[in-house]
Amino acid sequence: MWGDSGTVPASRDSTSPTFLIDASDRTMAVDLTRGRRNTSSWKSRSLSRHVKGGESGAAVPKTRYHAFDALRGLAMFLVIGLHSALGYIEQEIPGVLWCVRDAPTIPAFDWFCWWSMGISNPLYFTIAGFFAVGLYDARGFRAFLENRARRVAAPFLVAVVTVLPACLLAWVYGWLISGRCNWRQAVRLKFRDPAIQGERFGTAHLWFLEYLIVMLVAYAVLRWWYERRRTGEGPGWLVEAAGRLLRSRWSPFLLALPTTAVLWLGRQRVGIDAALDRHNSFLIDPVKFLHHGSFFLVGLGLYRLKDDLDRLAHRAPWYLAATVPVFAGRAWLLGWDWVTPWQGPWTVALAALGALFSWLAVFGAIGAAQRLFRQASPALSYLADSSYWIYLVHMPILGLIQGDLYLVPGHAIWKMPVALTLTLAIGLASYHCLVRYSAIGVGLHGRRLRPERPAHDLTASSEAESGPRRDARAAMVTEPTRRRRQAVRGQ
Repeated sequence: MWGDSGTVPASRDSTSPTFLIDASDRTMAVDLTRGRRNTSSWKSRSLSRHVKGGESGAAVPKTRYHAFDALRGLAMFLVIGLHSALGYIEQEIPGVLWCVRDAPTIPAFDWFCWWSMGISNPLYFTIAGFFAVGLYDARGFRAFLENRARRVAAPFLVAVVTVLPACLLAWVYGWLISGRCNWRQAVRLKFRDPAIQGERFGTAHLWFLEYLIVMLVAYAVLRWWYERRRTGEGPGWLVEAAGRLLRSRWSPFLLALPTTAVLWLGRQRVGIDAALDRHNSFLIDPVKFLHHGSFFLVGLGLYRLKDDLDRLAHRAPWYLAATVPVFAGRAWLLGWDWVTPWQGPWTVALAALGALFSWLAVFGAIGAAQRLFRQASPALSYLADSSYWIYLVHMPILGLIQGDLYLVPGHAIWKMPVALTLTLAIGLASYHCLVRYSAIGVGLHGRRLRPERPAHDLTASSEAESGPRRDARAAMVTEPTRRRRQAVRGQ
């Protein structure tokens, strides 16, 4: 999902099974040579991705999914809002180790956290699966893995050795000022509090990227293996069955059935279902992976229906309306479950409501975005571009802000919005000043050119310059630079 910009190029091979496929960055194009593989050198293949039919300079047809751009940006706000609220909840969520627990507060923050956990990650994994298909279609096995290694694995590894230590320092600061540890424990990183001791090391908020990397590699390997071994038309019955399922108005209810079993199993294993499980570890939990992987698989399937997503737009109001009573029931059960754990059929009901809420919310959110964001929006595109960077770096910033606010007397009603606003402001400012037009931005989402100055400003400045100096400035803008700027503006 991150590292892509909502642009899906035309398919490299029209006969490949599109049910199994991602999208790429704004500069991605595809060699449309009527299904024939390009057997030239790596450099020639790289060049062919930027031309159509082998004709130099021709633009490749691309489809921009503005709805998914909007969803990525808005989902980022949702995740930052979730993390901002976790410092002010009344009931502890098992496995969620936070820097401070501030009070006084209100139950609304608990409800908001449960609601956000049920929609944010399922939505992210669905979008990631959707874009994974187009990228593999356009680039093939090797280039797909190279692109994902550069855009997903490399930022993850860099963040593990930079952002995670900063997170730990911010969290230790919060534990110190809230009295959960002393300086001796903080320096030695050995804590008497069993909750801290058991959860102090792990991927923290970066767990999403860790799980996504495994999913992307598994998808690429399985698809490569299938394409190498297929001898006929392939599993057309499976593709058709998946299409019928996703086109059905009852798809959220049908998909909730296996998800209910997964959530119930997760609760039996660790005391909390996979939708809410945030245990901090470097190891991948199989049940949690299975839960989030199901949304990734549906994202793969939705790409096959990319020209038919208006079905979801028509159903979105009904799906979103249905989430209200479903979530109300789940919130009531969760409120009692962590006081006196449910037993018997109540555990199944808790899992069923959690599964149904997530699927209704995902299909409803995609449909609503299709209705509301049909045209390009520079603001939303900018927000989508910045979301990756803000996701990576926001946790230590937020931890320090919440720690400082803990020392200030006051209610969570104003502290939570202040923490959210400051975190977003610092994240957006750092992105614009340090990332967007730098090498970091190129690695995260591709090259972005600085906006050109208005024509009247250029005319005024050129008139103020001497003739030789003006000619030298004009010579600096080479013809390739002009063509590149024109291509970016055309996108």
